[in-house]
Amino acid sequence: MLIPTWGGGLSKSKLKAVTAKATDVLSGKVIVDKDGNPLTGTIESKDGQTITPTTAAQTVACNGKYMTGDIKVNGDSNLVARNILSGKTIFGVAGTAQKFGHTKFAIAASSTSKVYDYYPNKTRSFYPATVNCGFNPIIYGYVCYTATSYNGIVNNYGTFRTAVGSTQYDVLINGKLVSGTSLYLPCGTTGKTLDGGAAGYY
Repeated sequence: MLIPTWGGGLSKSKLKAVTAKATDVLSGKVIVDKDGNPLTGTIESKDGQTITPTTAAQTVACNGKYMTGDIKVNGDSNLVARNILSGKTIFGVAGTAQKFGHTKFAIAASSTSKVYDYYPNKTRSFYPATVNCGFNPIIYGYVCYTATSYNGIVNNYGTFRTAVGSTQYDVLINGKLVSGTSLYLPCGTTGKTLDGGAAGYY
């Protein structure tokens, strides 16, 4: 009995060129190995997906897999500088928004005086009260009550200021009335209470 041969068949000499392993072939697909034995692939397929950014990093597990679709990363039209706090950066967008801050205070003037610019070309020693706002003040107001006697009648009077960084009452020792998040508010008499409030931004 004659065994037919095919010139174009997969002889063992030709199969020796096969180097593919199961991990090189898609799962469910069958080829032959270099010995002519069936070889079933093991590479898993990975469908496309959509990623929505969160506060934590996300990983698409595609190592060793065959991607059958695209990976889409969602965008958001709200990812703009004005929606992000100043000093913070989200996905490369530096924020410009400033968070509003406000506080009220009732604080005693210092027992140690400091020299202030009073009016142009004049100086005077005042007793400042230090107010730590916790934010950058841009406007403030306060009243400093001092009891005085005029013709036997005791009166209360006060001073009111609403301009940060003005030339009036600039602090000669500490610079301006404002230093970082602190206010240095002058009072004419030691031991008096300054009542007021301040507003600004973080």
